[in-house]
Amino acid sequence: MILGIVSGPWEAPLHHDRLEKVDLESWLGTRQGRSPAVLLGAEGFPGGERSLLVADPQEEVQLLGGDVDGLRQAFSSTRGRDGVWLGYLSYDFGLPFVKETPSGSPIAPGWPAAFLRYYPHASWRPTRSIKVSAQPTPSLRFAADEPDQIHKERVEALHPGLVHGEVYQANLTRAFRAEAVDGASLFLSLAAHSPAPYAAYLPTPFGQLVCNSPEQFLSWNEKGTLQTSPIKGTRPRGADSASDESQRQALLADPKERAEHLMVVDLLRNDLGRVSEPGSVRCERLFDAVPFPVVWHLVTQVTSQVMPALDRAHVLSQMLPAGSITGAPKRAACQWINRLEGRTRGPYCGHILAAFDDGSMEANIIIRSALCQSDETVVQTGGGIVLDSESERECEETWLKLASFTL
Repeated sequence: MILGIVSGPWEAPLHHDRLEKVDLESWLGTRQGRSPAVLLGAEGFPGGERSLLVADPQEEVQLLGGDVDGLRQAFSSTRGRDGVWLGYLSYDFGLPFVKETPSGSPIAPGWPAAFLRYYPHASWRPTRSIKVSAQPTPSLRFAADEPDQIHKERVEALHPGLVHGEVYQANLTRAFRAEAVDGASLFLSLAAHSPAPYAAYLPTPFGQLVCNSPEQFLSWNEKGTLQTSPIKGTRPRGADSASDESQRQALLADPKERAEHLMVVDLLRNDLGRVSEPGSVRCERLFDAVPFPVVWHLVTQVTSQVMPALDRAHVLSQMLPAGSITGAPKRAACQWINRLEGRTRGPYCGHILAAFDDGSMEANIIIRSALCQSDETVVQTGGGIVLDSESERECEETWLKLASFTL
């Protein structure tokens, strides 16, 4: 459902061959009040070679959970133009597709299940043409919404479901809050100190969504090729080249990490199979250890060819929620998450979505993200829980994942 139209000057299109440097801080600063939004890649990472800078949206859409028709209407209303629908689909938006209903109070009240804006002129530009200057890191002091013991008890409460095979893995999360901070400043700081290939900055009427995600959820190019690149498995970077290589080898050899990773890959291969030409689903890279600024991640790239009769809204309805942030089997994992977390997640574990008028699409996983609101900053973290997970270690991991916002 299209709720409104915003008039304003159009941003000139950006072309692939335009290599003049754009200073990101200046670009954002000179477009205050014009809803500037950024998808920021990171050189040297798979998928990080291109970025998107847009401003001056003309239309915006808010959707309820599961509203495939609303997505389809928005996408089709501008087909044949040169713009992009850019915004977020929350984790809760996808729950109706697995016959689940979001339950409990929202972690971040006021954020709708989905919000997208239409920017009338948009095209990718090389990430190398964007200058990100060194930035001071905002000082944030976070407190958990609930005591550590509550999170540990939730991890332990999942154990019977794991023992009896109702679920093999479920991703449990928690929320932290700090004082208010300017979202653009936080985004620039993260981009300077910890670049990620699927980072994003989205100003909205509800607050600023800052995302420093390393993970691609789904891309759809002009040839109808689908690609997903799930991440599961982590080791810290070493202090020198020898210890760094040791950490990489340890990650590749860890049977628990490999089993969890393969579980998610199989889930996503199955999801892609429902919308792809028979026999076209392929693992292009399996168990690829990819170095990020402070950690190694296991990444697998899966591709397929979409069935010609399907549109983007339908494909999303078959893929959401994303398997890497639910667990497996997907529906059972979502049921356990609903039962144990007892609150709606909001944008976290959802997707920043860019749907272009040429029919292509790019979506990330909203992790390593913050909701910067007028009165507070909300950050959520979590991890995949399996049969041999230890509640103490899982709780510590939630604080470790928070560290990038508290440095």
